[in-house]
Amino acid sequence: MTVHLAAQSVPFGPFEELDLQELAIGNGKLNISYEHAARLTFTLVAPQQERPIEYHTYLKLWIEGATVRGAAQSIDNPLFEGFVESISPDASNQLSYECYDPSYRANKEVKLFNASYTPGNPEELLWPQPAIGAVPRLVYNCKNDADDDYAHSVGQDGTVGEILAGILEYSYHPLVWRNAAPGDGTLEGAVPPYVGSELAQYDFKPQEKLVFPSEPVRSCLDRVRRYEPRMRLLWEPGSRLWRFPKIDTAPVVTIRVNDPSVTHPVLSMQMQTTIENCHTAVRIYGPETNTTEIFTWRLPAEDEIDPPANTLVPLGDPTFLETWGNSSGFFTEQTWPRWQIVDPSKRRGAKLLNDWFTASVESYQQVAVRSPVLQCSWDRGTTWQTAYGVWFDFREGIATFNGTVPYFRRVNASGGSIVPGSTQTIFAPNAMRLVWAPYSPCLQVRVPEEGFEGTAYTVAGLARELEQYDESLATGREYGVPVTTSARIAQFVKYARAQLDEQKDIVWTGGVVLDGLDFSWASLSKRVSFTSGNGGGGTQTIGWEDINAILTDVEYDLTNDQTSLTFSGDWMEQLGEDSGQLRERLKIRALEQVALFAGQTLIFEIFRTYKGYKAQQLVGVTNNYRVAYVDPETGMEQ
Repeated sequence: MTVHLAAQSVPFGPFEELDLQELAIGNGKLNISYEHAARLTFTLVAPQQERPIEYHTYLKLWIEGATVRGAAQSIDNPLFEGFVESISPDASNQLSYECYDPSYRANKEVKLFNASYTPGNPEELLWPQPAIGAVPRLVYNCKNDADDDYAHSVGQDGTVGEILAGILEYSYHPLVWRNAAPGDGTLEGAVPPYVGSELAQYDFKPQEKLVFPSEPVRSCLDRVRRYEPRMRLLWEPGSRLWRFPKIDTAPVVTIRVNDPSVTHPVLSMQMQTTIENCHTAVRIYGPETNTTEIFTWRLPAEDEIDPPANTLVPLGDPTFLETWGNSSGFFTEQTWPRWQIVDPSKRRGAKLLNDWFTASVESYQQVAVRSPVLQCSWDRGTTWQTAYGVWFDFREGIATFNGTVPYFRRVNASGGSIVPGSTQTIFAPNAMRLVWAPYSPCLQVRVPEEGFEGTAYTVAGLARELEQYDESLATGREYGVPVTTSARIAQFVKYARAQLDEQKDIVWTGGVVLDGLDFSWASLSKRVSFTSGNGGGGTQTIGWEDINAILTDVEYDLTNDQTSLTFSGDWMEQLGEDSGQLRERLKIRALEQVALFAGQTLIFEIFRTYKGYKAQQLVGVTNNYRVAYVDPETGMEQ
């Protein structure tokens, strides 16, 4: 295996191959992951104050005789390319280098503007500049012409794929100058930095306005990716394209364990299952929905046979106003300071009505109000007067008078009752009504419409619903009530389906270490299942034949000639595990093959003496050896 490393010092400049033996470069490791830029680390021998390879040097790494991404590795199709980002003293006369692919530097240096950059001049090393009038604030999908951003918004009604393409196109020229996109730095040599057919499959249309203020390009891409949870991001060396694979449709590769005859045998393995953060249904809620309803209480008339049912009732002890009498006896005039809605499902209400309500405040005066009101009537609902000094409990549907309860006092000229034959002078309301804004079921989207799905449900019995709020589920309001359209509902069904498909199945996390460097994993975008040898050349069932574990990280140990695979590394972080530590736990150093003495075989020959007796004669000695594998650091046989 011959490793090559070439360096470039200026943009679009020539590459010069480095002498790895002269620099004593070693301890090379390459980590490729969906979650961060590809990372190459190595050491070289030099005094700690020197830097044989300078900061910001652009490196290309390839292995002679090996293939990657379906073609032979070369300076034009490298295994890795990226900038030197960190140099640190590691030991006496040794420096540690850390390099990242160009997407790392692009995220540090390239801000997204609301117009494409003007191309630079490679011949004079004049870097691309923002267009005239452009600002580092890009607005997508602003559909409201009353919004100040409407005039400057781009990509109206764009899909996720179109928005991702737009972000890369707007940032294209500075990406090229940082080797993070294909092209020669000129307008004529511009090449799309993505695969169009790959982005076309992401057809969900975000329904809300997207704003990217002073945001680096990779951060913008990651933010849009949240609409397609099955999407991952990977920058590809060689082609310098930004790839967006869909993990649930990645091809399935089978690894055979317990079989040393395969090209890259499994040296160690650790796998586990989890349903942590799994969901087997997704429900999306739209904005709160309220209706305007009137709840009433009325005192039945003396001759009323079947009075209507009250939807508002007095609460607590009454307030006594007066004891009065007539020819029928004595009576108590009373009213209540607190009133409550009867139906518990209608009690919780909003502080504003959906529409204007005309309320009587004086005998001949009416005003339009948006807040809930409590009204009183002394003629059983024929006319109404709005009460003052009322406190509302919007959770329990209670209206409380703060201070004096409503009543009126009416006397004749002599100070007596105005009712003939009665002593009554104080009159309590005989009807009350509360104009309220109770909550009603809001707009919702659920996938699946009923029940649950996924192996987390069918195998582990997990019935867990992911609940999210998104006000853009509504397209607007009619008479204060949120409304939507079938097209908007369809987009959210698609979004909910994408969320569910990523989270509905049992997650397999862990890692595998393979003997040798297997570069078929370098592009990730694979799902993995396992079979097992039975020791006799056949196969035995282990129950992992269809687990489809998602490959998220691969590490190549160029010194020890090993390949480490990590499955669902992003989920491991959520579970509090570190995928890097797992790789170290699984790491097995390359073993040294030795021949150990295993005794001697003596060869005898039987013959007859001259007297006719049988005898044995030693005619040869064979030394026996067995092949063993020894850890070169400990000397212990493995």
